[in-house]
Amino acid sequence: MRRVVASFLPMVLVACGPLSAPGEFDVRAVTKTPCGIAPVAPVTLSQGASASITLEPSRSDVQLSLFLLPDEVDAQLEGAALRVTASDRALGAGVLKLTMTCEGREALVEVPVTVTPRLRWGTPITWSQGPSAREHPALVIDPAAPDVAWLYGGLGFVPRQFTVMNDLWRLDLRTNAWSEVPTAGAPLVAGGRLATTREPGVFLLFGGRDAADDISASVYRLDTRTTPARFEVVATAGRQGATLNAFAFDAARARWVSFGGFDGQAPSNQTHTLSLDGAPRWTSAASASAPSPRYGFFWAVDGERLLVASGAQAPQPGNPINPANDTWALDLARLEWTRVEAGSAQAPARRNGCGAFDPSTRRLFAWGGTADGATAVDALSVLTLGDAQPRWRTARPMGAAPVRASCTGVFDAARRRVLLGFGNTSAARYADLQVLELLDAPALP
Repeated sequence: MRRVVASFLPMVLVACGPLSAPGEFDVRAVTKTPCGIAPVAPVTLSQGASASITLEPSRSDVQLSLFLLPDEVDAQLEGAALRVTASDRALGAGVLKLTMTCEGREALVEVPVTVTPRLRWGTPITWSQGPSAREHPALVIDPAAPDVAWLYGGLGFVPRQFTVMNDLWRLDLRTNAWSEVPTAGAPLVAGGRLATTREPGVFLLFGGRDAADDISASVYRLDTRTTPARFEVVATAGRQGATLNAFAFDAARARWVSFGGFDGQAPSNQTHTLSLDGAPRWTSAASASAPSPRYGFFWAVDGERLLVASGAQAPQPGNPINPANDTWALDLARLEWTRVEAGSAQAPARRNGCGAFDPSTRRLFAWGGTADGATAVDALSVLTLGDAQPRWRTARPMGAAPVRASCTGVFDAARRRVLLGFGNTSAARYADLQVLELLDAPALP
């Protein structure tokens, strides 16, 4: 419980003695009676939200002297109202206590406060028939077919860890049932990224590493509309290979944008665009400022921006991962980088976590990952970009989910949920999808 001392003069929920003049507050004079504290209705608000308790004008000799608040709930006077605010970590029921003094008599008002979750861990998606446990698979949902998710490859654990896989799976999001899809020409690379295209059911795959630990610079066109699904090499030049990078479709300009990743020698901070109009080609994009070289970061497209957060940097003595603790945005039209957030304890620095972006509320979710290569970071961080000053917050969803690193994630718009899964810890290997339900997110049109 937290205590905040404040004075309160002209506003309170009380009925006191007569006013000094009948017209002072444009009400009639009343017979003097002992102070009485009016009951206050219970307050219910969601995590990260505020509620306002209106305080009626009354005698100027009434004082509010004390708040006692539930954990992670704050309150302050704003004119003729008491504003109650719950943090993103607040959850459950508590009591806000106000001690009021009128004509020398003290009374206590207790206001029940209930904080409801904005986020909830739902029933995880598990299976007996489906993709095996793995690290860094590519997972994508085509907006043109919102009831299907596609999963490609990754690094398996059989016969040993880091076994490169090239299997393709289709997940029916209405039934949570997997089916393996036969392929032709599937490259044996893992850690690459799948991006959507202008054609429904067609994706581009870029980057990854092969079974010989070589980093791929190839781009593949994946057409899931054929049987078998077909991979075809897109002949390109001008871009070094990368893995654990960002690769996203810039729909407004019909091009793809790639940033960073590990190039086989060191982390990269190079930005390139890929155009398939005419001869396919990569173009390097220079900016006056840019994020530090990194790989295994969180990333997403927010309208006209590519977001990049955290990730592993060049190793330092005693710190082989050296994770970044900042967030950047690339203006997709101008290809200029700006720093959105300089670093926050609410978003621990890490690599190889999993996340997703909800465009309806403009929130980037970052879960799991590792800062030391040995233990998973037990944190779900949320960056809300709709705020006047975007900042990370540590979220506290209702329920629990086993944290991990080297996982993958995607936003399921039709069901207003984030799917986060696969990956591993030092003690476990995962073949599942944890379901983070967004209880406050509006349905997309």
